[in-house]
Order: sequence, then C-alpha cells, then structure tokens
Amino acid sequence: MTETDEFDPTALDRGTVVWCLDPFKFDSEESGERDNADEESLPGRPVVIANTPDHPFAGEQYIGLSLTTRTWYADQLVEVTEEAWLDGGTTHRSYLIPWSILSPQPDDIEFWIGQLDGDVLTAALGELLPYLHPVPEQLVE
Repeated sequence: MTETDEFDPTALDRGTVVWCLDPFKFDSEESGERDNADEESLPGRPVVIANTPDHPFAGEQYIGLSLTTRTWYADQLVEVTEEAWLDGGTTHRSYLIPWSILSPQPDDIEFWIGQLDGDVLTAALGELLPYLHPVPEQLVE
C-alpha cells in the first residue's frame, strides 16, 4: 500500500502503521479533563497493528502498539530505524512503546502512515511479554 492507494481500515495487515484517534489524550492538559469536543477534533497518535489474522475480531478491532518520538525510558523503547520501514514512514525518529497497547476499531483509524518489517514489531512484542508474564524468581539471578 502507498499513500495514493485506496485505504481500507477494515483490512489492515500486521506491521501497518496508522493514525488513530486517541480519546485518552485530553484536550485540556491542565485540567486533566477532556473538553466537550466531538470525535473529529480529538487528538491522535500513530499505532502499529500487531495482531495476526488469527485475531478473533480481525477487521473489526485490532491490537496495536503506540509509536512515539519521545525518548523517555529510551532503554526500554524499541527504535524504528529507517531500514525497518518497508513503505511510508515518519518525519522524525520513532520508537515503539512495548507497554502501550491499544485496541483501535476501524472508526478510530484516520489514515495510513506506512508499513514496518516484522523484525522491529517482534522485538517490541518480545519486550512486552515480561510485563504480562513475569519470569519466575528461580530463573532470575
């Protein structure tokens, strides 16, 4: 897929990067509350589709990881190098946030950004697993 191709948010492949509405990003950062804004004015974020076609709701709901340009906790982020982009891309160096899992639906997806190779996504998912399933203490030395 390229920017000129017809975009279908119900048929996204693993590794596809899309812009998604993010209702948890508040319109009013100071108050900590979301202003009474309609969905079209909500801020968004880039999300990498992580699920496989075996996901029970593929095409209706996705599992995604957030992409960021921030470098806090840089040692725990997974860098997306220029080589990791198979198509499209971002204008700034980006990182996958392994612990930032989203579940966007097609109506939340605004537009296509690009396609990542499987290696960078696999690396990020590998970083996620210890947060979900801790290593038994007897294996940690």
